[in-house]
Amino acid sequence: MDIRVLRYFAEVVQLNSFSRAAESLCVTQPAISRSILKLEDELGFTLLTRETNGVTLTDEGAILFDHATQILAQFHCMNKALQDKSGPLTGTLNVGLPPVIASTYFADIIMAFSSRHPQVELKIFELGTKQMLDAMTEGSVETAAVMLPFDNNLFDLQRFTTNRLMLLVNEQHPLAEKKSGSVYGVIGSEISSFLGRFPD
Repeated sequence: MDIRVLRYFAEVVQLNSFSRAAESLCVTQPAISRSILKLEDELGFTLLTRETNGVTLTDEGAILFDHATQILAQFHCMNKALQDKSGPLTGTLNVGLPPVIASTYFADIIMAFSSRHPQVELKIFELGTKQMLDAMTEGSVETAAVMLPFDNNLFDLQRFTTNRLMLLVNEQHPLAEKKSGSVYGVIGSEISSFLGRFPD
């Protein structure tokens, strides 16, 4: 299986069009069609169904697409690692950060990194947990800080800080009688649970 064909396949799915994928990849549409037909023949499955408004993944195609995005992301990281090994860090590093704590925790780290590696362009993406998972899987974000829980089956996680959050409430509030407990705070469209300490 050729990595180039996987790229063709993923591009067709993401752009929902053979013609748009051909334009994006600067190859002819017949070349992409032949490559995907050959891939289907090699695997023994139909991967895509052509429709008037685009393409639809078959069940087997959906499985291949999930794996193809991970393989392409790893391939990109491998090439980048080989390039970085040959000299000073250069290029662009896409970093994902949680929107609520990005400026609080990471401003000094970002400044220190930029000072140490001035030839690296840092691109910061403030993303929620679900969006971060998608971006990491696709490879559009290369490293990220996330709030647990997070799917660690696909990525290497290193815990770097643990903080206890404090919740302040009016003394008449029902929670004021509690010493501690689980509460839920809405962050954007997501709900994150945390352990809070309540006043006596």
